[in-house]
Amino acid sequence: CVLAGGVGVLPGGGLLNGVASRAIAKLPNHLHVLHPYVDKTLGLQETLRTQMERMTSAKFERVLHPIFEEDELTLILAGGFLGFLAGLVQQGIETGYFWEWSSRRVEWIRKTLGLGGSGEKEEKSPQQI
Repeated sequence: CVLAGGVGVLPGGGLLNGVASRAIAKLPNHLHVLHPYVDKTLGLQETLRTQMERMTSAKFERVLHPIFEEDELTLILAGGFLGFLAGLVQQGIETGYFWEWSSRRVEWIRKTLGLGGSGEKEEKSPQQI
């Protein structure tokens, strides 16, 4: 064993376990320094970029699919809902209903806030108060 140091004496199992436990406990404090060093030394960013550029679209999709697989149902439902809303707005614009509906809302807001047609506050006469 390397730890015997050529003397022929091997430390007890408890000592090795204690040292290993302390090293593992302190490791997270040093990871922030290791990540940039390993990335730079191995050239991971450049390697990943060049390899991903060489991928076909089908291969790229196979790489991304497992990442989004667990959220796939959520993505499909959200896309369907947003598509439905976009279709409603488009239909409302085409039929003119959207403009009619929005102008009624604007008039209601103006009345509620006491604004006239120009956006200025209306002065109330003494009879209105």
